Amino acid sequence: MMACMGMSDLTPCERIVMAALAYHDGNGGCHPSMERLAGCAGMNRFTVNNHINGLVEKGRVVKQGGKTVNRYALHYGPSL
Repeated sequence: MMACMGMSDLTPCERIVMAALAYHDGNGGCHPSMERLAGCAGMNRFTVNNHINGLVEKGRVVKQGGKTVNRYALHYGPSL
C-alpha cells in the first residue's frame, strides 16, 4: 500500500484511491465495493469512479469483468 505514495505519475487523489484499492488487494484478488472504496478514500462514489478511470488510463488498474463487476488487477511497478 505504501508503494502507491511514490507513484509520481498519479495525482494526489489517484494515489489515495490506489492506496484504498491496494488495502483491499489480497490473495483472493481485489474486489471491494464502490461504497467501501469511497469510505476508505473519503470521497463519494462518483469521484472514486472517476479516479479509477484515470488509473485505468494510466495502466495502473485493469478492470476485470463487466460494467457492474468490481474486480480489479493492480500494477505497482514502473508506469507503463
